[in-house]
Parts: sequence; C-alpha cells; structure tokens
Amino acid sequence: MAHNVAFLFSTIVILLLLARRLGWRVSKRMLYFSADGALIIVGVLWGAGIALVVDALIHWLDPYSLVKWIFGYGLGAYASSPSFGLMNEATLPPGLAARYGVMTYGPVLVYVATLVVLHFVHGGGPI
Repeated sequence: MAHNVAFLFSTIVILLLLARRLGWRVSKRMLYFSADGALIIVGVLWGAGIALVVDALIHWLDPYSLVKWIFGYGLGAYASSPSFGLMNEATLPPGLAARYGVMTYGPVLVYVATLVVLHFVHGGGPI
C-alpha cells in the first residue's frame, strides 16, 4: 500500500506540478518564437521524456493496476501535452493554429508510441 501512496505523490508532484508548469512555459516560447523544426524536436523530446518518467515510476514503485492506469498513464497523457488548456483555439491567429495543433497533439502521440516501445523493450507481458 505504501508504494501506491508514493506513486500517487510522485506522479502528482512530478507530472502535475512540475511538468505542467514547465510545459506551459516551453510551449508559450515555442509557439511564438521558434522555427518549425525546433517545435517538432521539442515536441518529440517532451512526449518521450514524459513517457520515460512514467515508465520509470511504474517500474520503480510497482503500483496496483488501477493506480497505474489512472495516475500513471492517464496523468502522463495529460502532462505530455505541454500546451493543454493554455489558449483558447478560437482566439489564435490563423498562422498559429497549425503550430498549436502540432504542439498540443504531437507530444501525446509520441508519448503513447514511446510507452508501446518501452512495453516491448521490457519484455511485453500484461500492461
């Protein structure tokens, strides 16, 4: 039971408090002031980094399945979108709408793909 409490505390502090705040700062900077290639690279690194953190916490603290799915994979998916809830899409200038979409959904796709790869690297088995 203690490992579940430690997992909950770790994911809330790391993913909700630290990653979300850093993600908003990074995404604001990337949306307005970066080249398209840099936006994609940062998105890939962000999604893969969040997946590595979630995977490491799951393998280190070994939480129960429900806790793992909700506070591990679910909270990781939320944190992997660095610009989630940052802006109202209807208020974006026309030139930034595509960049905002890449910044919002690209890292989530990388997050899921990285977790799938890590699952097979760890030998498969039940998720």
